[in-house]
Amino acid sequence: MSTTEPVLSISGLAVAFRTGSELVTAISDVDIDIAAGETVAIVGESGSGKSTTAAAVNRLLPENGVITAGSIRFDGRELTDLPENAMISLRGAGIGLVPQDPMSNLNPLMRVGEQIGEALEVHGHTHGDATKARVVELLEMVGIADAAQRAHQYPHEFSGGMR
Repeated sequence: MSTTEPVLSISGLAVAFRTGSELVTAISDVDIDIAAGETVAIVGESGSGKSTTAAAVNRLLPENGVITAGSIRFDGRELTDLPENAMISLRGAGIGLVPQDPMSNLNPLMRVGEQIGEALEVHGHTHGDATKARVVELLEMVGIADAAQRAHQYPHEFSGGMR
């Protein structure tokens, strides 16, 4: 048995949502350990709590969502009480999430290039003109034709596959 701490350890996690004056439990007693290099798939029916669990790990629950119990540890750090500015630094740099529906996760009011550039700058990878150049380079890397032009478009102007 390995004594190495999991990269991600969720223990006794419970999440509830405020509806009026009461809290309605959405998930309870979730336990998951993920080791370095391990791939884990969470499978379940619609409404079973897969997305809620992922949102709790990233601390991106809707405004009425609250973690009511449990622990979420990433690389030895407790995330449930980590300040928001520390979570911002961690999201995308240490923890990533590939959304099931990119159209509901891209900001429809921001150009695609601005959204990619914002992530690069928040994590200190680039600034200014270097950000714009890197955005185009990244779009080209994933096969987006006319990347420089596409960077100035809104998500609805991209096909589903491009999003």
